[in-house]
Amino acid sequence: MRCFILYLAIFATFSSFAAPKHFASVTDVQADFNNYPPSEGDFVVLKEKPLTVTVSPRTVAEDSSSVTARLLEKASINVAYRSFIHTDINQITIIAFPHEYNYQTHSSVFLKDKPLKLTITRQAALSEVQKYLHVSSFSDLVEEDGTTFTSNFYNCCYLPEGKPGLKSFYATISKK
Repeated sequence: MRCFILYLAIFATFSSFAAPKHFASVTDVQADFNNYPPSEGDFVVLKEKPLTVTVSPRTVAEDSSSVTARLLEKASINVAYRSFIHTDINQITIIAFPHEYNYQTHSSVFLKDKPLKLTITRQAALSEVQKYLHVSSFSDLVEEDGTTFTSNFYNCCYLPEGKPGLKSFYATISKK
């Protein structure tokens, strides 16, 4: 009886973990997560082969250049890792530029003059994150719900004060 109860406890522990939600395309990923809504032009697939996308985080005219740079880096990391976690793509090129809102004129504009460009492969993305976290696959970067980034990934690679931190992590993956 004890063995049966132990078996049930172990089975319940492992069966409560949901595999990352899988999508047919990167556009479907972004539409579902809604961080960069494709319906508003904040995420656009430019080419399928090789996969090239644009991402435009929301900014305001009053944002400093360092705030804007941080938002572009975060958006690029988000799109890259969400794409590898939730689809089967092997490589992605991300062109990031701000979608700036002006409160005085109540209008917005895409600022395409100084984009960040990141091209990264599935293997390089996993290899880079493995330098900082003990993970064996992209599924290890999401919580048991299969969608939320783990606190370790978020703190390591998504926050400015993380180790290595947003800026350093982006600089590392953008050289791949």
